[in-house]
Amino acid sequence: MTKPHHGNTLEYVGSGMGNTRIVYDGIDTNPDLLKYLNDGFVRMNTDPIHKMGVLYNAFVEPKYGMMFKKRHREFCHSIHADSGGLQVMTLGKKITPALKLEIYSQQAKNSDMGMCFDEIPVVTTGKTSVATTAGRYFDSRIVRERAWKTGENILEQERIFEELGTKAEVCAIVQGHGGDSLKVWADTLREVMGHDFNKVSFTDTAMGTGMLEDVKVAFYSAAYRGTATHIHFLGIGSIRRLLPIIIFMQTGLYKDLHISYDSTSHTSGIQKGKYYMGMGSDIIRGAGGSVQFPKERNYVWERIFADINSIHPYPFDMEYFYKMSTTSPSKNLKATGDLAGPILTSWALFTGSVVNFQKDVNAILNSKEALLNFIKSPLERSIYAALYDVKNIDDFDHWERHMGRYLPSTPLPKLSDSTLDSFF
Repeated sequence: MTKPHHGNTLEYVGSGMGNTRIVYDGIDTNPDLLKYLNDGFVRMNTDPIHKMGVLYNAFVEPKYGMMFKKRHREFCHSIHADSGGLQVMTLGKKITPALKLEIYSQQAKNSDMGMCFDEIPVVTTGKTSVATTAGRYFDSRIVRERAWKTGENILEQERIFEELGTKAEVCAIVQGHGGDSLKVWADTLREVMGHDFNKVSFTDTAMGTGMLEDVKVAFYSAAYRGTATHIHFLGIGSIRRLLPIIIFMQTGLYKDLHISYDSTSHTSGIQKGKYYMGMGSDIIRGAGGSVQFPKERNYVWERIFADINSIHPYPFDMEYFYKMSTTSPSKNLKATGDLAGPILTSWALFTGSVVNFQKDVNAILNSKEALLNFIKSPLERSIYAALYDVKNIDDFDHWERHMGRYLPSTPLPKLSDSTLDSFF
């Protein structure tokens, strides 16, 4: 039976890779450890339609890019490089021409895809962050202006990439509060660039947060992608947030596309003492597919150890695995002089988590019935089921009016005359 992929492929992109400890110095001088790490990359890339790559921040993690390229490029699917624009602003710095040149050069040398510097159409009052809608307002008046500046940034980035002779490509970022502003942004980028984009990421930064926003981003990515063959989604680390993307892969709204999504869920899970065992595991308590490390050594540790060995065989015994999983690298290094053990163990936990997550995603991708059964709420199940009938913008508008409005949503407030008073 033909599986409903419509020529699409997926790529899990690990973000926050410092949590896995594979960025530590000294790995190059330990060939056995390096081989174990690269064998893990191979294992995460065995599935023909669901690959695995890595992401680093070219502003705050430039060293990671060099390490990934030198140590692992042959074994991971791709290397993505964020521009670090958000971190620049958070630190109170300015994005100067010199800084952009530094970032673009770093992306060109060490990545396959470099995110652009985007100018977000949002104004703020007081202290706030992108993780919340408080104190942040979408300003429709500056959409075209900010999109134009973003297009100019992309042109400069493309010029640097070409001058350096890199095979890396620029990923354009499209911002907006809804369909109209996203279309204006995408069209403006094409106008400035003089051509369409091959890689693009539509984001919810100027839209808000919630399940409805996830669906909007997924749909408009298809509607306004133009001739792009690669769509990247930012910050998606759960199956629930992947649901609209998977549905549109199944229906053919996405067709012959490479769809990547970055996640910190399983890298940060190592630090939080979590292992993604999979949705079908009988030791999972509650939703999410992850099991919390127990404080005492018990059957849960035995099951985690057995699961890892079925995926990426661990070269030491259970006693060593338990010790390395429950001891900080610094304490272990001080006590034994062994840093390879914690690195190897963290990588085993990460590799197992990612492969299990890929399996769960694939099971849902291969079956509409499995996807709908994943959704426990009857109301939410009917809302997502209705997405299978969405073929165009009119269909989506109808779905949003009659079904989507019942999904959880926290839209970013729009700037109005009354909120303008807050800025003066």
